[in-house]
Amino acid sequence: MSHSDARGPGHIRGLIAELGASAEAVAQRLAESGATGRRDDAGSCPVAHYLLDRTDATDVAVSRTEIWVQYPGGECYVHPPAAVADFVESFDAGRFPALAASSQPDRVADPGTDHGPEVCP
Repeated sequence: MSHSDARGPGHIRGLIAELGASAEAVAQRLAESGATGRRDDAGSCPVAHYLLDRTDATDVAVSRTEIWVQYPGGECYVHPPAAVADFVESFDAGRFPALAASSQPDRVADPGTDHGPEVCP
């Protein structure tokens, strides 16, 4: 497949179709792929990260009504299928917590030691 073939709406539709036919199936496929994201952030949605990992896109934004993909030298828009739209709505509402990227930094070792996580009361 040439880069131009991998940059059109048809390619994005194909990748999105592979996610599944229900919000639950989409969540499972995303979890299997390791994609996580932040709620209410179209540019950091798990679906956006999934697409970024599988294309040469430089930016992706996913909402319930539209998927926007920016490539070097161009862009495309795709309407998400119902399963993806339902997933986005459910994820933003708090479902599928395993797909939510932590906003907390990794805990550091105990002060004065070089092992073990810091114990916080």
